[in-house]
Amino acid sequence: MSSFTHRERILIFWVSLGAIILTAAPYLAGWFWAGEDTYTWTHSLTVGDFFVYYSYINQIARGDFFPADLLTAETTRGILQIVWIVPAALVRVVGVSAGVAFHLYRLALIPIFVALVVHLCKRVLPETHRLFQVLFILTSSGIGFFAPLFIRPEELEPGKFSWPMDLWVPESNTFLTLLHSPHILLSLLLLVAIFVCLLEYVSNAKRRALVILAVSVGVLMLIHPFYLVTLGAISGGYALLLTMRRETAALRAWRAIAVIALAAIPGVSYYGWLLANDAAFLLKARQNILLTTSLPMTLMCYGGLFVFAVVGLWRQRTSRDHVFAFVAVWALLGFALLYVPVSFQRRLSEGLHLPLALLSLGVLLPLFDRMTRMSRAVLMGFVLVVFSLSNIVTMRHDFFLLHERQYALVIPRRETLAAEWIEPYRAEPIVILAPLNVAPWLPSVTGDSVVVGHEIETLRVDEKIVWVQEWFGSHGRNELTRARESADLLWVQDDPALEQLLVSQGMPMVYDADGISLFETRRKAENR
Repeated sequence: MSSFTHRERILIFWVSLGAIILTAAPYLAGWFWAGEDTYTWTHSLTVGDFFVYYSYINQIARGDFFPADLLTAETTRGILQIVWIVPAALVRVVGVSAGVAFHLYRLALIPIFVALVVHLCKRVLPETHRLFQVLFILTSSGIGFFAPLFIRPEELEPGKFSWPMDLWVPESNTFLTLLHSPHILLSLLLLVAIFVCLLEYVSNAKRRALVILAVSVGVLMLIHPFYLVTLGAISGGYALLLTMRRETAALRAWRAIAVIALAAIPGVSYYGWLLANDAAFLLKARQNILLTTSLPMTLMCYGGLFVFAVVGLWRQRTSRDHVFAFVAVWALLGFALLYVPVSFQRRLSEGLHLPLALLSLGVLLPLFDRMTRMSRAVLMGFVLVVFSLSNIVTMRHDFFLLHERQYALVIPRRETLAAEWIEPYRAEPIVILAPLNVAPWLPSVTGDSVVVGHEIETLRVDEKIVWVQEWFGSHGRNELTRARESADLLWVQDDPALEQLLVSQGMPMVYDADGISLFETRRKAENR
């Protein structure tokens, strides 16, 4: 904080406090509305992913720094998950739940990120209207809320590529990143830190910046190695542009790229080794297809930001300022990366919102300077509201679902009681066959594996989903043998016919309460 003035420190404090309160509000409301039932500390964006993170946190809290995938029945190799060490420590030391630790971690990262945004604004934008600059970057979004006017409602199902990303992809804008998960926020924080250090080193040849850059790259590659694509494209494009201009700073840019490449080696090598030697990890990577939306929907995702950014680029097309050159390269190549032929296109949207917002501010700020104080305040407020409408819609949607106590956001108490009974019952981790709506959250409570629990983490997920649906639906005796061989414990809920069938087959019922029955399979008995 030594590089910030007293006024900037005050700004960072109050903006951070506001962001913490705003992004904590839906979760606190969910906890309040859950009543006697169990709130899972999730929200409507990628609900199932939260339970994966919680299972990692709980495993690390128990001392396993290479947590396994519990969302599939197969035994898988544990993977280094350094990003969850901090919340795991909170679980272990403070005794809070994984969900609470998850969000305390996220909230703690917000002031650091806000400080980086202020520093970035100092590098790129004039000193005037700094509060507006920061608020605009943190809250602006696209116009995805207009999507129902252009496409049929049945096409707007979560996960379909027609859905504008500003309504459901956490990486698509800064606010959704702040609202969602600490590991995504940490990745964005590291990405911004790397680019800020790159600019510092190119401008002033500060070796300290190069050291921070190297450490940030090393950590980022151990969390999300695919962002090497972003780092390589943006920094490489920037260095190439400086070289074409014959600027003396070009050599420092290429030197920084060399440091990025060296710092990335450990993380990229580790994940490369996993792809080459771990069949399960490779299969999950092949299942994890994250394609970008169609171009019209992507343009809606960024809306006015895209328009103003284009205007800003055009107005300063003859600028020789190397800081503006970097922002321009970040925006242009960052947008192009959304459509490179890789399976993780959508993940590359992380960080793109920032240069688009910076370029938009380059157009908006001169307009404010020509206005009276009152007119400027009114227009600033109007701009902040209009540009944040998609985020407002997302927050409203969250509050509605939480108030309605949608399943997975809120788990009925009878189900969590059954899940909490399992851990002391079994002597060692087991595999549970449960209905598709119950299975995703079970590992985060019991520490056990499930037959199918997540569309990416479960191996051969499509095949298993069909089988589990058919098994719980048909109760066929032929499939009963497979059920016995697939799991140690069967979770039967509100299904007297299936319960009666299992009893008639001599399967021991070890738990029976409030419409939930747990049956021990022959596999469990044989493994004792």
